[in-house]
Parts: sequence; structure tokens; C-alpha cells
Amino acid sequence: MKLFKMKSLNGDGLLHVLDMMIHERIYLSTYHSLNDIDEGNWAYENSPDLHYLSVAKPVRKLLERQRFTSFIRSINNPLMWAHYAGGFSGVALEYDLDLKVLDIRKIDYIGDPKVSLEDLKKIANRTILPQDIGILRSKAPCWKYEDEWRLYGNSKENYLRSTKLKALIFGIKGESIEYDLLKTICDKFKVQMGYLAPLNTGDLKYQVVYV
Repeated sequence: MKLFKMKSLNGDGLLHVLDMMIHERIYLSTYHSLNDIDEGNWAYENSPDLHYLSVAKPVRKLLERQRFTSFIRSINNPLMWAHYAGGFSGVALEYDLDLKVLDIRKIDYIGDPKVSLEDLKKIANRTILPQDIGILRSKAPCWKYEDEWRLYGNSKENYLRSTKLKALIFGIKGESIEYDLLKTICDKFKVQMGYLAPLNTGDLKYQVVYV
């Protein structure tokens, strides 16, 4: 599946992009570092009692160690460039990922999932994964514009390794001082380059032109 990551080149952004290109790896975050304060939350199916809360405690510890990273399917949404790629001055990193090998799931924008005591016990006993019942896979409807897909790793590995970048796509404001450096890296590591160009046709506002 073709998936993209958006990155700003401001601050440490350029270093992160170079790390992803040169070391062929993607950093896996925990939910504490994300911008949605409701990440990792769930709703009670019924009013929680002490038994429910006692089972929820180790599940919470498990969630705090769960690592994952986010992708999008399309880079036509201007809000994504504005919010996550330096206002069109950053880049989109294009990957071709194998759904048969990696645990990649589409985010549901339905709010916090309702979780029963039985579900919590299954998570605690490692018979199901939190994302199987929507935890760390459900977000509020206000985030729907992101159209996020999430790749889940494990608690022992900070990076998804051996992940070669397929293409590096510059935003409309992308020909900056970093352009020549990134072009050199792309040539060295045989990564295709592209840029975002206005399209103004129907609902599609942009197209990717590969070079």
C-alpha cells in the first residue's frame, strides 16, 4: 500500500527526514507524544466498579508502552501540508508498505471506543490487541480530515527498520536551502523525487509531479 508521512523541515525536522532516508527507519512514538490529548482513552461500557478499574490499570501500563506511527493515503489535503509540513515548505515521504507483513489499520473517527470488562481482560492476557477493539485506533470526528492510517509496532523497538523510502515529495514552497542537500541524498540512495503542483480540477487541488 502506498502511504505518506508529512514532515516539516524546520527545527529538528530536517534531521528527522535525513535519519529516515539514510538509516531507512521510521521512529515509533507512544501516545503521550501526540497532539490529541484523548489518545489512549476509552469509554466504559457500564459504570466501572473496583474490579474493572483493577483490570484497567495493567492495560493502561501496556498502552503507555505501545509504539506506533501515522501515515496518510493522499497528500491532496492542504490542511495536512499546513499543519504537519511547515505550511507547504516541508516534504511528504512516500512508502510502499506490505499489509500482509505489517499491522497497519485505518483510524475510525467515532470517538472513544466502549470497552467491556471482558475486553480488558483479553487485552491484559494478551489474547487480543488494544487496536482490535478500537483503543489507539479511534479518534474524535474532528480529526477526520487527516484520514490517518496507523502502523503498530511493539513495546521493545523504537524504530520500524529496513523501511526504504520510495519517493520524497516537496511542497509548493519546497525549494529551500535544504533542497540541494536532499536532492544529493535522494541521488545517493536512489530515492525518486517529486514536487507538489497546483491542479485546480474538481475536488483535487494538487498533483504530484515526479522527476
